Amino acid sequence: MLGYDLVVLALACCAWLPQTLEFMLPQRAEAVNETVLKPMKDRRVAVEAGTEFSEAGMRDPAGAIAASLATSLADRFGLQFEPGRKPDADALVLGMQTLEWIVEPGLKDYKLRYRGEATLVDRRDGHRLGRARCDRNVTTGKDSYDGALADRPALADALRAAADSCTRQLREALLGS
Repeated sequence: MLGYDLVVLALACCAWLPQTLEFMLPQRAEAVNETVLKPMKDRRVAVEAGTEFSEAGMRDPAGAIAASLATSLADRFGLQFEPGRKPDADALVLGMQTLEWIVEPGLKDYKLRYRGEATLVDRRDGHRLGRARCDRNVTTGKDSYDGALADRPALADALRAAADSCTRQLREALLGS
């Protein structure tokens, strides 16, 4: 009888587990659909970067990542992209948000980790046309946390390298190229 009680208790207590741990699973990319975007030729795509951060001369790379992705979208689907132009009610909006960037220990040295999310939304109807996340680690070349933070030029280079890698990952996930 005790064995049966333990099984029932285990099922009852852990039934919520898959929903709760969902945030830890990698999110599948939603690539843009060519059949949906082809008829939108000549529409404007605009960039909307999330809240920007700046830390000791290091700028948030979200805006540069979004501009690069918007250029790729415009080239591939015949859309219009003007850097710096604000989105209007008729635009396709490519939002880019930095989710996190941190310095963390690696096996041999400290790494800079950058995570971001890109989302393409049609402002006319509010439909999401694509979404992808990136998660990149780049070595700082330093063997201590304080050393990694103290060398700002090396840290800025690592952030740039992580952003470049993230741009490639997002382009592949959203556009398949």
